[in-house]
Amino acid sequence: DGHENINFNNSKIFGEKNDDDFDVILDFLHFNSQFKFVFRFNPKELRLVQILLDLDEISVKRLLKIWPNDYKRSVYTWMKANSSGKISNLLISSGISKNINPTSTIQSFKGKFDFSETKIRYMDTMPIIENIAGEAKINNNKITFSIISGVSKDLKIKSGTVKLFDLETDFEKADIDLEVFGSNENIVNYLNFSPINKKNYSK
Repeated sequence: DGHENINFNNSKIFGEKNDDDFDVILDFLHFNSQFKFVFRFNPKELRLVQILLDLDEISVKRLLKIWPNDYKRSVYTWMKANSSGKISNLLISSGISKNINPTSTIQSFKGKFDFSETKIRYMDTMPIIENIAGEAKINNNKITFSIISGVSKDLKIKSGTVKLFDLETDFEKADIDLEVFGSNENIVNYLNFSPINKKNYSK
């Protein structure tokens, strides 16, 4: 939380026609990361209809440092408390509502990014998943991590999916499907952290 000063030096600002809309595009360098913002306007309605962000790479810590105040706080709060690591090829799209109420201007929030050397905590009682790599997708108040490698406690993760949803509530939910490798003893010890009945696990 707070404020971050961004200095513009030789930054590019230009416009493009996009079907019936008009895009104002801003390119600049910050935190050694290349940012590209697109502000899409509808000339007929005389209003902003969409904001897009294209970012080459950045750490989660630095991304959260420049996160706009009061912008999708549920996603911000979860990422700040439960994730760290590196993000690349970040694409975010926000649809802007016609509603002029400042607290409800974001109509939709979608995005995707690649991640590496990343840690996430998907459940308070479970060990952290760390050194993971893969791709993530954001859809409003839901984040899906598609993992291609990583470790958790003494287990090696070959692949898997972690879906987090209801992030806007006090108790977010998770749907976890991981393919792991480890000794029988380590797997049993790992399952002991879970609140789920072991009979519901598949071999």
